[in-house]
Amino acid sequence: MPVKVISVGGGYVSSKDPSMLSEGELSCADDSFYKPNNQSLWKIPGRNTYSNTAEDGTFDGVTYLEFDGVQQDVFVGLVGNKFRIGDANTSGSFSDLRTGLESSPTMDTVHYNNDHFLLTGTNRNYSVTTTNSSGTTVTPPTSSSSYFQGMVANTTAPTVAGTGGSGAFSLTSGSTITYWVEERYKEGDVIIKRSIASSDTTVTLTGTGVSVSPVITFASLDNSDATHRALYATATNGSFPTGAEIAEVVVATTTQDDTRTTTDPPIPSGSTYELWVANIFGATITTPRHGPPTDATTGDVFEDSICINDVLNPSHLRFSFADDPHAFPANNLIRFETKKHDEITLIRRMGDVLMVSLRDSLWRVNILPRPEDAAFDITRVKDQIEGAFGCVGPNAGTTFSFGQGMRLAYVSTSGIVVANEASWDVLTDDLDWENEVELSLLSQSILIDNPKMYRLEFYYTPTGGSLNSKAFFLHYHPSHNKGSGGGGGFRAKVAGPNNVLCNAAMVAFLDGDRIVFTASDAKLWVEGASNNDESDSQGIKFVCRTGDIYLHGVGGESVARRLWVHHSAGASGQTGTAKIIMVNSLIDETVSEDDAVDLSRREPTEIDATGQGEALKFSMENSDDFGTFSVNYFAIDTDSGGETEQ
Repeated sequence: MPVKVISVGGGYVSSKDPSMLSEGELSCADDSFYKPNNQSLWKIPGRNTYSNTAEDGTFDGVTYLEFDGVQQDVFVGLVGNKFRIGDANTSGSFSDLRTGLESSPTMDTVHYNNDHFLLTGTNRNYSVTTTNSSGTTVTPPTSSSSYFQGMVANTTAPTVAGTGGSGAFSLTSGSTITYWVEERYKEGDVIIKRSIASSDTTVTLTGTGVSVSPVITFASLDNSDATHRALYATATNGSFPTGAEIAEVVVATTTQDDTRTTTDPPIPSGSTYELWVANIFGATITTPRHGPPTDATTGDVFEDSICINDVLNPSHLRFSFADDPHAFPANNLIRFETKKHDEITLIRRMGDVLMVSLRDSLWRVNILPRPEDAAFDITRVKDQIEGAFGCVGPNAGTTFSFGQGMRLAYVSTSGIVVANEASWDVLTDDLDWENEVELSLLSQSILIDNPKMYRLEFYYTPTGGSLNSKAFFLHYHPSHNKGSGGGGGFRAKVAGPNNVLCNAAMVAFLDGDRIVFTASDAKLWVEGASNNDESDSQGIKFVCRTGDIYLHGVGGESVARRLWVHHSAGASGQTGTAKIIMVNSLIDETVSEDDAVDLSRREPTEIDATGQGEALKFSMENSDDFGTFSVNYFAIDTDSGGETEQ
């Protein structure tokens, strides 16, 4: 009798009825994955805990921070109102990096020049580096090498007295000199960041024609991490912000003299106050260079600038001065004004463009305007790519590549979208999206790229649930490309849903290997690290089940006289169960007796089961805590006639 081989290499498909599945497509692929260049379906391995000590709250975010040189790479987790830090390894423990935060449901990071910026949206953006204010290397980072991104603007003016200082000059009656202060954070002799003043935070000395010896008294600090203050002044009858530095002092110093001695003195001899000057729509605009960054939830580096959203102005993208991640001039912004009340949800650099997703649209930023351009034109730097599908949240998008250029993948309300700089497609045509995913909680979903396995990992809340407790793996290796999804792109092969509680996820490069970590239940988990699953993510319950197979067509009779399951070798003592499911009109499905499968050997195990019906489905299950194995194919002995089919 002929033997028909049934492939399992088509991936999980829920968007079609099981009777409509193509060869190899599966009606169930729980707790499974595919390997590159391999059409077998594999059981996912278990998870190990990073630390046996649970945190005192739930991880709302977790990230991997790499540093140049020999400095210790670290993990940083957002747990309630704290940033927690631990060595980047497969085991370790966390300690406090910063406390007293406002809680946030999300955290994104941007890395520039050995400095990492943590974005939560509810707190000021926070910088983590490896050098403290003394210029000393600290490894791993501690609170002494961590501070806010940028500085808030000055809020209070200094005061000035015309006598008591060490200088002496005559100031013509009615002439003026204006003073203001810049707060600074320095690492050794290097100025890392500065505050800005405004016309409201300046003080003016008016001459009476007699000699003056000015003393300027500083207001209280606006930036708690400032290490120094610099006093600036104009030339006689000058005006803010055109001025230069008189002196720099440590923050413990509360006064500074104007030591000039020339009658109606010119501008001070120190460095000039740093300004941003550009031509906008024919008008010359001058503003302080070191504006504060906005609180943000998403961002990336583009053209040597930090680009972030603005939680107070949701359709605005703000960008720093090039090569200065702490300086955000007020006019460095790009507006995404749309017909809808839209807001930026995701910012990712992709090759030589910046991809900006709003809730309901996708845009491409081609270039950032610069003050040195002939015209600082913020209106002609962007193009819209898509107008219906935007990203649902800052952790729900990632860039990846499968050898045909960089792509952006992101979660939308209608599926997972993949886009390049000019077009888009939907990766998840195989999924019955609305019945798989709880749409009301999509904003808490997570999408990461696992480049080692050539797959996107989507952690989500299933329909009717309240937590991210499931994951789909979208396999984009060319060996798993299922062809166009209808938009001229490609369709990823799906495995899952897999049981995994996940509030946050990251990929770390450790000892030459890329490892996925997930966080849930106050613990960080090392994915795929163990034969035994240590987590409480509902257990690993592998199920591989084909669609309805009509051996004689609809209305005919399908008979399986014998069934084989070809599988790889699992662990010693590992077993599974196989069965035949019979499908007939007008009656419920019936199932053959389960038959145990010894998985300790690689072989086509013959199953003591037969089946007869209009259509048949073939199933293999395993729910023990042993290691991984694969189902390679099913084979049935049938009376359908003809030659052996492969």
